[in-house]
Amino acid sequence: MFNHYLMFVIIYFLCCTLFIMHFHYFIIVSIVSFSVVMQSLMGMNSDYVEKVNDGIFLVNTLLIGIAIQYFISSAQRRIIEQDMQLKESVAKAENLTSELLKANELLMKRASYDHLTMIPNRTGFYTYATEYIKERCQPLTLLMMDVDYFKQYNDFYNHVQGDHVLYELAQIIERVVATYDGYAARWGGEEFLIMTTPMHAENICCDIQQEVAKAAIVHERSQVNPYVTVSIGGYSGFITSVEQLDDFYKRADVMLYEVKQHGRNHYRIEKAVTVNA
Repeated sequence: MFNHYLMFVIIYFLCCTLFIMHFHYFIIVSIVSFSVVMQSLMGMNSDYVEKVNDGIFLVNTLLIGIAIQYFISSAQRRIIEQDMQLKESVAKAENLTSELLKANELLMKRASYDHLTMIPNRTGFYTYATEYIKERCQPLTLLMMDVDYFKQYNDFYNHVQGDHVLYELAQIIERVVATYDGYAARWGGEEFLIMTTPMHAENICCDIQQEVAKAAIVHERSQVNPYVTVSIGGYSGFITSVEQLDDFYKRADVMLYEVKQHGRNHYRIEKAVTVNA
């Protein structure tokens, strides 16, 4: 009987292996297994009927084992396929999330920048100022710059040329302000806003007016200079909340108005008593 069961075990594992690899071998393997088992049983000294019964039992057991192995391997394949699908879904979700974050970042950037001058707009300025004030509690200077007789420039040269002038001035302002670690934005129309420290405020004003003069943008309708010029008003003081920006803006606007009343093409900065520039 030892050879009997040994033969069964060998055939069983052989069939399982073949079955896992190729399911269409199932019928062939079953027939071969049945034949081998029956021949093995016929060669033994036991009663023929008993041998046949034993053979049928072993073959049935073998087929049941193969069927069980089939369902196990099928379940394993389904689990592997589902795992791969899940990983693909997770990867797609991660890619989509990354793309959405990039798109949102791009939209936020576009919403914070002026499309004409390519520098931050009013929204961008408030966003930066809010973070700046939260992180630091120190004196601040707010500068407001205006292009002298810009309406007359637009009327004489047309608005397209006027837009070009605004772009060129914006690049000058941003370049100068960057050297002093400040922040510049287009406030609206021909007005620009600059945030810096009291220590650098006057240097920024002087450098901007010098660079604008070097640009030598012809302005035949200006009443102060044959070239484009700018006027700057500012206010320096301590600031502890974003709400104070409105007060800074109003005071800087007053200084700008005074500059315009006294000939334009220069700057004036009001300094609070508590500020040590």
